[in-house]
Amino acid sequence: MSLINSIQLSTSTGVKTIEIRNQDITKIDWEYDVLVVSAFPYSYSPTPGTLIAALESNLGIVVGNLSKSPFLDLRQNLSCWLSQEIDGVNFSRIICLEGMKTDIASNSNADISFNNLFGILSLLSYKKIKISKIVMPILG
Repeated sequence: MSLINSIQLSTSTGVKTIEIRNQDITKIDWEYDVLVVSAFPYSYSPTPGTLIAALESNLGIVVGNLSKSPFLDLRQNLSCWLSQEIDGVNFSRIICLEGMKTDIASNSNADISFNNLFGILSLLSYKKIKISKIVMPILG
């Protein structure tokens, strides 16, 4: 996995690092807590070339099945949901952001989707669900 760039940020909970890497997310060999995917609202078809398709073909994870019984379902308010814990892979859960393409089409940016992502991460922190490493494709 090649490192393209790395940025360190000071936060209220210490220094955090954002890394941009060039690799298939489904083939990362280190442990992390959450994988973020994006989808159209209530649409999880494994379209070729998408992360949802790669999860199904490379790891046997069917996002549509996970969406049926999420740990947290915030689709009505934040257009996202958090999966139950996933066994047998190197991450614990999936956060699915829904409607990012709609946000971009209507607002020319993905601000709403990213605000929703930060909202669910804040809620997880409040609920004492530890999230220290997040992996996501470059979205938006």
